[in-house]
Amino acid sequence: MADLARRSDTSGSKPRVVFVRDGDRRVKRLEETDRLPLRLLIGVIVAIGVVGLVWMVGHVGFRRGFAPIVRVPELLGDPGGGLVTGTMILISIPTLVMRAGMAEPLWLMVGFVMIAMPAGALAAARPRQKGAPIDTFTFVMSSIGATLAGLTTIGILWWTGSQARLSRIGDLPFTADQVEVWQRNLETVAGLDVIAVVAAALWVVLSMRLAIPVWMRALVVSATMFALVVMVTAMSLTNAAAAHIQSPRSLCLVDDDESFAPRLLLGSTGTHIASVRVEGNVVAVELLEAPNMMTVVDRQSIVQLLRSHGAAKR
Repeated sequence: MADLARRSDTSGSKPRVVFVRDGDRRVKRLEETDRLPLRLLIGVIVAIGVVGLVWMVGHVGFRRGFAPIVRVPELLGDPGGGLVTGTMILISIPTLVMRAGMAEPLWLMVGFVMIAMPAGALAAARPRQKGAPIDTFTFVMSSIGATLAGLTTIGILWWTGSQARLSRIGDLPFTADQVEVWQRNLETVAGLDVIAVVAAALWVVLSMRLAIPVWMRALVVSATMFALVVMVTAMSLTNAAAAHIQSPRSLCLVDDDESFAPRLLLGSTGTHIASVRVEGNVVAVELLEAPNMMTVVDRQSIVQLLRSHGAAKR
């Protein structure tokens, strides 16, 4: 190393000391390394998962919800139709919840209580630290939470198969004057299903944070997760149907039809075209072989078509 002290001259003045040191070297610890690539990867995975979930909900809802309700379970959807239907479901959720609340305020209050309990408990719940002792108060409150989660799971599973729900999910009515009751019942069930899904999801998250034994947590989480999957499937059926009956469709005239009765297109079964036609007060769902030409005269939803004929009948 170079000398640390040098004399500026030989006249006997005090020596000037010069310190020599290396430049600053900042070494990042492993946990301080740039996490941007990892965060981007997680974001991409989450985005793909959300899109996949929306597509699955839309596809299942169209094939097993809307198609059977309009009496054509063979109705097909294009590959991108699931994503479109899923988007329609997301857009219609606020309206359906509001209409369900106006139609059934008591059921709405029950749903909000089921949401409020886990939402409030999440602020106080903390996951158990490995090896840390559990105080009596925390254990008692966590046990109460686990019991409530189990009871809520039973209630959600009961709702999906209850007569109070299934009796309101009817097929397309055979007379146009029944459209008001049919639409109101379907939208009420769809809105309540959304509330049940939110409650089930919150109970799943809370169950994972309860300070209870591992075996009990595994049991509660499994039960609440099962209820969530069942409820999401049930919600997709009712909400897809409620969204599609309000969606505008092509009102067409078949050129080789001498009756010149307008038909509302529902879709295709692969070999036939499904359509709805109203004659007088009777609602008919028809399967037609692919015609040479169809003339689009208007755009209406199923509800609008039936409502116009039902009002004229009354």
